[in-house]
Amino acid sequence: MKMAFLGAATVDYFEQAQRYLPGGNALNQALHAANLGCEVGLFGATGNDRASRALRLLLSNGNVDCRYLASMPGQTPHNRIDNDQWGERHGVPGAWRAGVYDIYRLSSDHWQQLKQFPLWCTHADWPDFLQACLCKGPNQRLLVDYQHLPDFSLLAQTINRVDIAYVAGEAGLQPELQALSREHQTVIVLTMGAGGSCAMVAGRSYFQPALAVDKVVDTTGCGDAFQAAFSIHYLRNRDIPRALKAGATLARETLSHYGAHQWSNNVDLYD
Repeated sequence: MKMAFLGAATVDYFEQAQRYLPGGNALNQALHAANLGCEVGLFGATGNDRASRALRLLLSNGNVDCRYLASMPGQTPHNRIDNDQWGERHGVPGAWRAGVYDIYRLSSDHWQQLKQFPLWCTHADWPDFLQACLCKGPNQRLLVDYQHLPDFSLLAQTINRVDIAYVAGEAGLQPELQALSREHQTVIVLTMGAGGSCAMVAGRSYFQPALAVDKVVDTTGCGDAFQAAFSIHYLRNRDIPRALKAGATLARETLSHYGAHQWSNNVDLYD
């Protein structure tokens, strides 16, 4: 399975652990997909700083192809994360430094190279998202994380171009999403954190409870892990209950450590 991940590769600083670790939607999912045996390319940009060099080395060691990851003058995106006593992540106000993320757009060469990938995975607030919807060809499938939507206008506008749509929220969103699933061929997945997940296809819904975990250390990247596992298992065998269980299983694993991946204790991007 050949997958392209489009979006953010960042440096996340965890206040409680006092460590700088890799992060970002696209980076997190790309590493999970590579671990699950997929051929993976990462499209986006990092700066020309020390963090960028460390990120690229870790990605390459994780079997992620970084040839499509542009290097630009400026800073690799940074964020700071604070975890409460229950492990829930909270953004630190003013801590997000977008760096090159806000100014980079896919080059014409990268759009051409993207055509060799049958699966495109991105998130709806990626600056090139709408362009990806337009450029997607008949041989591509588009998998999109819409995150927490203020309303369903963007989803309704783009759903005809999307094959799997992920929405984060509460159970109360299910009726409206289920109605959308009756009108479109898109698989719609509602993730509800500790409330589990629900996949809707052609008006039919499938529920998966969250799996128990002894201690939640950090919820960062839990959704990215779920999406990577669900997408890959669903596309391989078209079994929605099995895919939901795979997503819940990988999401549970991410809760036991800081960041979306289990890095060894000697990994710190600024050591």
